[in-house]
Amino acid sequence: MGYETKLIIGKKSETRYGSEPSNYFSVYAEVNLCKCGKCNLLDREYGFSNGKPLVYWYADDGNTRMTKDRYDSMPIPIPIEDVIKALKKDIKEGSYRRFHWALSLLLTMRETNEGEELSVLFFGY
Repeated sequence: MGYETKLIIGKKSETRYGSEPSNYFSVYAEVNLCKCGKCNLLDREYGFSNGKPLVYWYADDGNTRMTKDRYDSMPIPIPIEDVIKALKKDIKEGSYRRFHWALSLLLTMRETNEGEELSVLFFGY
């Protein structure tokens, strides 16, 4: 059994959840990387929060409020540019086909969403 990962791409916006301010993460797209092994993309210390959740989003059912992945880690938004750089480096060092898919999607989203600060959550399952 290994650690499988999805990239959840979207935009963080400030909102309120009940009486407390929160950061809603609006999901635009997902890429399932499955088990991609050790790579530059996932070799980050700042990919998960140690404190309270920094963002929430809704699961595929549209009703389940999510703040953690399946391993109880709380993902934090990583700027799309950082993820693009890591993917480019990983593609140079090896050729995991799903990295090519992810990079193509991220590059297209960056080009067509000018002005929006897109970011990525790493979701382990």
